[in-house]
This record gives sequence, C-alpha cells and structure tokens, in this order.
Amino acid sequence: MFYPFNHFCKCVFITLALSWHHAASALDGHKPVDIGNTTIPLERVKRLISFPINGGVAKIVLGFLAPVRFHHPLPRSLNCGINVQANYAIRPDIIFPRPESIFRNRNLNHYADPESRQRLYGLVEKILKTMLGSKGRARDCLLRTVCEVADTPLHHNGLVGELLDVIFTPQESDALPLEFLMARRYGANGVNCLKLYPACPWGMGLLDYVSTIGLEDLML
Repeated sequence: MFYPFNHFCKCVFITLALSWHHAASALDGHKPVDIGNTTIPLERVKRLISFPINGGVAKIVLGFLAPVRFHHPLPRSLNCGINVQANYAIRPDIIFPRPESIFRNRNLNHYADPESRQRLYGLVEKILKTMLGSKGRARDCLLRTVCEVADTPLHHNGLVGELLDVIFTPQESDALPLEFLMARRYGANGVNCLKLYPACPWGMGLLDYVSTIGLEDLML
C-alpha cells in the first residue's frame, strides 16, 4: 500500500543528506594540506561573470510602419515596415568622477556649422529639380515653402510640425543667399506666398501634399 506521507518524508531526508554531503565537501576543500614540512591552504577560486572588453554596443533603431490596402474577401491586416539601425561601440572609459570644469566648459556653439542648412537646402533643391524638371522651379518651390512656414508656423502639429518649422526657418547666421531670408520676411509679414512665387503653382510645393496652406492662399 502506498503512503504519500512516508514517501514525502523519504524525499526530504534524501535532500538533506545530499545537502550535508556537498557542504562537507566544500569545507574539506578549504582545509590545509600537509606536504612534507609545508602546509598549503586550499581555497576555491572566485567565479566571476565575464564582461565585454570593448564596453558593449549602443544600438539606435529608426523605423516606419504604414498600413497597406488590398482587396480581399477575408478581413486581414497588412503592414509595411522599414527600419534602419546603427551600432556604436561604447568605449570602456570611466566617465565619473571627472572634474566639474570639463562639463562646465562645454560649449555647444563650438559645434555649430553655419553651412549645414545650406547643404540641406541644396539636397532638397536637387530632389525638387528631379521631380519638377527645372532648377528655377525647384528654387521657387523651396522659397515658397520657407515663406509659407513663416506665414503659418507648424509647431502646433506635433513633432513633425516642429521639425518642419526648424528646417524651413533660416537664420541670419546661416550661410544662405539673401533670397531665403527675404522669403521668411515676406511670409512673416503676411505676403501671399503663392502669388509671390508663380513658378511654383499649387500642387508643386512641399507643403501642398500635407497641408492646405497654399490652397487657402489660392482662394484669396
């Protein structure tokens, strides 16, 4: 006849016996050993977890996910995702403690590049030239975008609007032609940007695809 309680007691006894045996073996490992006239103490070597020598890797992942429409009798969900990732090795240098003067003397103006906006506008102008087929029309569409952003700021449209505001708001410190600063000034003074740049009619501007700013100017 099987007695569950007796079986449980046997399991507990065997577990305690094995634990005592391992503990005794560990203590024996620390006992000194006599070799002739020399006593050599025995001890366990510390077990350490290996850490990456190069300090590890920092990864940045940027992705875009958009739904895809397709006709099918069964209800399904299909998404198209594109992501770009970049890996950066972390140097195994000690960050802290550091003298406070190092952090106090940091100046972001030292890293300012007055030609960064000029290069960005040049890239946008090349893309517009490829799409519109004319360099003059591409320049007018870029100037019209600067004018419209100054006329109607987009910072209330979330992160994308704030980015567009920053990109298409040239400053006097930028190495840009005067016409970009004038386009910003015209927009800030309420000039009709669509009529000011006739080479870029409605439907060709950068903001025509995502807003109705140019359409409102066309109705005036």
